[in-house]
Amino acid sequence: MPKPHAPVGITILSGLMIGGGVLGILLFFVSGLLFALPFEQLAYSVLYLVLGYGLWKGVRLSWWFGVVVYSLTIALGLLSRNFIAIVIPVVILYYFARKNVTTYFGVDLKKIM
Repeated sequence: MPKPHAPVGITILSGLMIGGGVLGILLFFVSGLLFALPFEQLAYSVLYLVLGYGLWKGVRLSWWFGVVVYSLTIALGLLSRNFIAIVIPVVILYYFARKNVTTYFGVDLKKIM
């Protein structure tokens, strides 16, 4: 059975993640000439680049990885009492649980819960 087309939200999210990853990598190397940036910036940029590509291609592991990353983002936002910063990850997790998105990634939430 052919893979369904990517949902619009996944296409947008993966494009933003790929673009952010590429921009972060470029900024790391360009601004490294002027002043030192933390290595974490490069690590996060590569992470977002890989995750964005996996989401775009519909790789099931990238769905799981995205759920873990955004769940940790929510947990860290709650721990730091930065409640505004958890709004977007909550919306993304809700979107990840939608039927068309889980179908695209081949995830069956009924088996998980």
